[in-house]
Amino acid sequence: MKKIGLGLFVLVAFMGGLTFAAGSTSSELKSFSNKLENHKNSLLKNLSGSENKLRSIARDNKRFSESRLFNAASCLGVVTGENQTLDYSVLTKNLKNSILNEYIKLDGEIKKLSYGIASGDSLIFGNSLDNFYNQNALKITGLESDYYSKSAQVRKTYEQYIKNNEALLETLAGRIDTLAKVDKAMNEVNKSFSGLNNAIDKQTNLWKNLEKTRVDLGKSLDSQLSQIISEVNGSGDAELQAKFLSHKVNFLKKFEKESKKALYAVFSENFDYGIYQDLASNYAELHQMFDNGSGKVNCPILLTSTLNFNPYLRDLDQKSSAVVTGMDAVTYALNNNSLNLVSLEQKLAAKISSSLSSLTTVLLRDFRLMLNAQLPQQKVEKSEVVANPSQNIPAPTVSNQSQVSEANPVAPVKTTFTQAFKKGQYHEQVKSLQTLLTNWGLYHGTINGVYDKATIEAVYQFQLKYGVVTGKEKKKTGYGRFGFQTRAKINQLING
Repeated sequence: MKKIGLGLFVLVAFMGGLTFAAGSTSSELKSFSNKLENHKNSLLKNLSGSENKLRSIARDNKRFSESRLFNAASCLGVVTGENQTLDYSVLTKNLKNSILNEYIKLDGEIKKLSYGIASGDSLIFGNSLDNFYNQNALKITGLESDYYSKSAQVRKTYEQYIKNNEALLETLAGRIDTLAKVDKAMNEVNKSFSGLNNAIDKQTNLWKNLEKTRVDLGKSLDSQLSQIISEVNGSGDAELQAKFLSHKVNFLKKFEKESKKALYAVFSENFDYGIYQDLASNYAELHQMFDNGSGKVNCPILLTSTLNFNPYLRDLDQKSSAVVTGMDAVTYALNNNSLNLVSLEQKLAAKISSSLSSLTTVLLRDFRLMLNAQLPQQKVEKSEVVANPSQNIPAPTVSNQSQVSEANPVAPVKTTFTQAFKKGQYHEQVKSLQTLLTNWGLYHGTINGVYDKATIEAVYQFQLKYGVVTGKEKKKTGYGRFGFQTRAKINQLING
């Protein structure tokens, strides 16, 4: 009985964990487990304290790191991206996860020892637990030190830079603000425009069908403009061909803009689609000029740009607000069926289709006029310009520039000239300019909307008459340029 009892005691003792491989006792393993748990808790407590310290540093840094000038400095690369992203919560979270992963691994080793799955020296294993604590305690201290050092360096670099370049940063920050304002306004407008189109499409497919018609007309116009170029430049003059192709691109752009406006003219009492197009155009221009290719601002180019940003901000809030309000009002009316487009489909289709057709006819006529006006005089006199009968476009003729094309031209009412024109450029405002100069006895050519040699000469005579130039500029590049001073003088005369 004593032998049996002793055997059972040994068996129970073995199964109960009183003795283990490599001489580890249950008390040693329990000590290991307690030690590991205490180390873990102590490390996490210290890390939590460090997080509070880092939070305080981050709060202090936030006072300058979120400022307009800091944003400008960082955009220029004065502060590196790495040092700008000193997120204390991420850093402490990563270290916490690392500590817990080590803890789980060591806890697993203790369990293996207790089950006899693994063996090891108790002293060495105990040292590994101390190493676990000491190494991570150093990491916590290092984290604090590194974070503070980097933050202090960022601040020092920034404060030193702003001390020497405050005016430069103010300029850049202002331009960044301009881009942000334009972006914000356009995002709001696009949101309303998207809502409007969704509401339209829920009621009718008319706009989708008209858009297809518009695209087809654009393709047809492209082909017909090419045909006109072939007819007018029959000799195949390479210089004229290049110039005419450039004009063709501009006319196609004009068709694109005006034809889209025609689709939404029915809502003109609620919002001006032309204003929407202007806002979209300004937005696209700024991004084309200052995006770095990855959707971010190219701050060095933005800083050194000579662009006048004021026109992009002029009445921006009022215009965008008016468009958004108008679009939202139409959307609301469509969604609650107080505006029913289905009942108006036939009338709308006829009206919009007619507008698109008329637009195409006018563009073809003006394009032929402009091209003929740019031909050498002998070519114009000999050319027989015949309109495409299928388009029912009247065949224009180019008169001698010594004759007035309109007997009694009427001065445009409250015209405001806003841009310069290049030689050979076609623009509706050039017609207004030619009309005014004709009334003042300075222009004796065709009122065709082309800023040609005769128009430039008339502008030069106007400049001489009103002292914009001295008379010494005629042989210099740019004489007769319709620049700011010339436009300002004309605007003053006609608008008071």
